[in-house]
Amino acid sequence: MLSISRLIKYIQFYQIGSNSFSSTFPKQSSTQLRPRRTLLYVPGDSERKVTKVLGLNADCVCLDIEDGVALSRKAVARKLIPDFLEKHKHKCKYEVAVRVNSYESQLVEEDTRNILNGKILPDSLVLPKIESKDELTKFSELIREIKGEHFCIPIMILIESPIGLINIREIFETASRLTTSIQLTGVIFGSDDYLARLGAVRTESRNELIYARQHIVTYAAAFGLQAIDIVHIDYKDLQSLRVEGREGVEMGYSGKQIIHPTQIEVVHEVFAPSEKEIVWAKSLMGAYEEHEKSGKGAFTFEGRMIDRPLFLQAQNVIAKTIH
Repeated sequence: MLSISRLIKYIQFYQIGSNSFSSTFPKQSSTQLRPRRTLLYVPGDSERKVTKVLGLNADCVCLDIEDGVALSRKAVARKLIPDFLEKHKHKCKYEVAVRVNSYESQLVEEDTRNILNGKILPDSLVLPKIESKDELTKFSELIREIKGEHFCIPIMILIESPIGLINIREIFETASRLTTSIQLTGVIFGSDDYLARLGAVRTESRNELIYARQHIVTYAAAFGLQAIDIVHIDYKDLQSLRVEGREGVEMGYSGKQIIHPTQIEVVHEVFAPSEKEIVWAKSLMGAYEEHEKSGKGAFTFEGRMIDRPLFLQAQNVIAKTIH
């Protein structure tokens, strides 16, 4: 059986060679990025809630200036978040992101200037309601204006409308070329705004979201990006959260948006491979390594015909255990 260190080398090798789509696609695979099983939104205007996150173990805490903050409280969030980063960022063991407002709101420039002119910067920025490549280009130019030509920050974007979904390929293609001031690392599906603009209704079955969820995760995988799945609004219903989270895992999502600390452990558990899956993956990869030496193609493993696609599935299982 392969050692973990050997498995990591295998994963890195096959990630480098797996992006063979077109020159506009990035070389980086989503499994090379920092884990984002949980992306927890915290209202940036509440000092109590912002300070409380210091003891949490979410993978990414997103301090919010957008939907989680009333218009009359935006200025409070713009001051509180830089203060928190200056005083407490060094204590945070997780990624700290900041979600600014959208271009649609006409507040994005003021938000971004306030955050990036702070003494301590967040690990990443989240840009909501992206609908076109032009918005991404303008955001890149704004960051270059604020921080200069040699500054670059990771960003995630939210797709929250039918037009954003339609334009997702050209948005990602543009992002892959805008590498001097921003690095797009993930895409987040904002399902509730999407349904509102679609004129659809959120149901327990989530059938109304199947097309969009699969569309987003497919394009994210093609461009080597992490895909963060929908929010489960009823934060007290952890069993339903588990079911919805498992759907995301099966679709290929890297993680899930959450709105309450009680959701963290459930989502982490759902997005972690089981012991059975880990044993299967390690055994298959070990067998694959031995079989490669023979120079033959497919082979039988535990009663199943194994070829490269199944090897890549095993690789993905192991990658999720390496954080």
